[in-house]
Amino acid sequence: MKSKKLLILLLTASVLTSVGCNGETPEVNEIDVWTATGTEKLLRDTDYSVRHDNDTLSISAFRNEYESAQIIISSSLGKGTYAVEMKDLESSDGTILPKSAFTIYHEKYLNVTEIKDHNTPYSVGYYPDALLPMEKAVEYGENKLTGKNQGVWVTVKPDKEQKAGVYTGTFKVTVAGKTFSVPVNVTVFDYTLSDVVHSKSSFSIDNEMLGFGELDTSVEMYEAYYETLLDYRLSAQHLPGNDIDYVVMEGENLERFLTYAEKYTLDDRCSSYNIPFNVFKMTIVKNGKPKPLTSVDFEGFSATLRAMARYSAEKKVNLFKKAGTYFIFFDEYDLNGMEDEANYNLSKATEVCQKLAEEMRETLVCDDAELLQEIVDGLKNIKHKVVGSYSEDLTVDEATLVPLINRYNTESGRTVYENYAKECYGENAELWTYTCMNPKTPYPTYHIEDVLISSRLMGWMMYDYNIVGNLYWMVNLYTWREDSWGDLRLEDYYDKALRFPSANGDGFLLYPGRPYGIYGPVASMRLASLRDGNEDYDFMYALEELYAKCGVSSEQLKTLTNYLTRNLYSGTMVRIRDSLVSDFAQSRKILGSLLELADNAGVAVKNIAIENGVAVVDFVALSGVETYHKGEKLTPIQTGEYNAYQVRIPMTEKVNYLDISAKKDGKTYSLTFNLGGKNMTVIGSTLLANTTMITKGELATDVVDGVDVLKLSYRPDERMIAEINVSSLKIDDSVNTVTFNVYSFSENVIDLRILSKCERGQSFVESASIKLNKGWNKIEIQALQFNCATNGNLTSLRFNLMQEKPAEIALGNIEIA
Repeated sequence: MKSKKLLILLLTASVLTSVGCNGETPEVNEIDVWTATGTEKLLRDTDYSVRHDNDTLSISAFRNEYESAQIIISSSLGKGTYAVEMKDLESSDGTILPKSAFTIYHEKYLNVTEIKDHNTPYSVGYYPDALLPMEKAVEYGENKLTGKNQGVWVTVKPDKEQKAGVYTGTFKVTVAGKTFSVPVNVTVFDYTLSDVVHSKSSFSIDNEMLGFGELDTSVEMYEAYYETLLDYRLSAQHLPGNDIDYVVMEGENLERFLTYAEKYTLDDRCSSYNIPFNVFKMTIVKNGKPKPLTSVDFEGFSATLRAMARYSAEKKVNLFKKAGTYFIFFDEYDLNGMEDEANYNLSKATEVCQKLAEEMRETLVCDDAELLQEIVDGLKNIKHKVVGSYSEDLTVDEATLVPLINRYNTESGRTVYENYAKECYGENAELWTYTCMNPKTPYPTYHIEDVLISSRLMGWMMYDYNIVGNLYWMVNLYTWREDSWGDLRLEDYYDKALRFPSANGDGFLLYPGRPYGIYGPVASMRLASLRDGNEDYDFMYALEELYAKCGVSSEQLKTLTNYLTRNLYSGTMVRIRDSLVSDFAQSRKILGSLLELADNAGVAVKNIAIENGVAVVDFVALSGVETYHKGEKLTPIQTGEYNAYQVRIPMTEKVNYLDISAKKDGKTYSLTFNLGGKNMTVIGSTLLANTTMITKGELATDVVDGVDVLKLSYRPDERMIAEINVSSLKIDDSVNTVTFNVYSFSENVIDLRILSKCERGQSFVESASIKLNKGWNKIEIQALQFNCATNGNLTSLRFNLMQEKPAEIALGNIEIA
């Protein structure tokens, strides 16, 4: 698309040279039409001229999935309009991807005048966010040139029946009367996304805010917003018609609730909803003194549950399947000193549900014994969400904690919430999370000035760490708030990024459609990114199901998916750097290949292990499927319904690839991805001269199970610290993982913390917290934890024992990849 660059020379009629009649160079107006991914934000006033040669609009998508990219118009022209004309695309065999599969949007810009998220790579300026349907942009005359960048958001959704393949063609972009051809390339994977949403969510639509933005608080308007969220694979906090938290559930309110509960229980897009409730003031006795608190009206709540059970039996649908509670009045109980409200209401709710379940078992009239059991179990096991972090002050037997996403950053932190959930609900345990003003970058956020891919990676992290639920306090904050209360009407719903103190974009992912004659909301780029992440969650869910059919466990799959995520985030911190967008594209491509292989050829990778500088890859393939590595046909090492294969790849190159393919029914499916650079193994015993016991203890070399080790013998002290100088290992930002093999001689569990310090680091920071069991323990640390990108090469490590008794551990091989 080299011809896309147009130089309009404004020459006088009498002068045809390169110099004007007054001796000055004539004015040159330059127009560039270029492309970008759908995982990044391009600010209106930023110079991206180094990227203007990105001429092809490239998208990779599964069938039934939304995926996007951007056309960017960069022009110094301050007047004129632009338009985009879509056309059908065609594959090499003549199959058509129709233009009706595409939707285009005009990107509207918000002015961020103050950066609130100080770890962002961006600065103040105009950020793209609202996605206005292009026909509305044209109708309202907003498809105008500003003399800056203008983004066009292009979304494709291949039909469920679309044939897999690569489709090409061109779109026509007209700018100020000049025409540009944009090459378009869409790859459709040979896999279809299910309509069923497997992640859960509770995103609040505020009815009062609909009054501010839409001038309409009807049930119909709420339902328009509710349906929009469902289309983005998100479930609202409440069903239509019962959006407020405190409502008397009787008469019309109850009938409407039951009707919508049935409708959305049967809707695959809806994954969860909350049961409405009312509250009243009461007094309890604490420490011998009366204490006022707010309580759920449990008499009314019980009546609602009974009505749900009876309706379920009558209509043959279990309304408890997706139902839960969220008693919002003791939100963030741990920060707001509301432990008493949390303990009383959560305990009472559990008691009410269990007693009612037994009552319904005996009294509910239902001629379907299986359905009756489902209703009773659903009622008994309703999960009660409580937003806040784990605290010993929460003394209830059952509760679903909803902590901030940063609480899951470390393995020890995740273990706290996993154990608590299992104690409460056993095998039915669920992990949830939320984000709002905090945390900030590099944790995933929905803030305006955060990188766009951040919100998408929320879905990846959730699946990675078995977090099923995502909660958000409001999607339609259509006012300015000085603090938690006090709404002030906005003059323009599309021009204010900061609507709640300390976070641009907090509280709104939607814009009112009323100013553009749209019944319902206008979505944001951030909401589109969230949907992409929720779709990716469902792809990984599907991959785990397919792998289970091939005899691959979720633990084995985890070894594989670590290769997909290692360059994207560590813990729950996004690896923000220049290559993040391209790294993500590669991970998505690998995910597509894994699904194609598993679904169409029964191929599943069971394990990838780096052993002494060699990558050993074990995989299985359905009997009758031909498999290849780097083009060479493989012979199975074990046969059966699924044949077993193994390939060994020396990690001797700067970049080392796994390259396997499978042929079935005349079709070939392939998988290629980077296993990492040249692998290095450091023998623990060789680090003796570089190691110092900072506190009491001794150092020695030894042999454990045939492995040469560095033995660290700690003696009781105020602290127990051993420090290793690792400068010679040259661990920098190009390293993905560092794996420590640590042997514990103790019969008891030992708490070990590994701290790190880089060249420019001011102090040691914790990189891992582990509980060592007797014997060998493998500790893999994502290199991001060392923060080498900011502070330079890793120079020192500390191995701190967190106990008062003497102990011995041994450091075996250190694997750097």
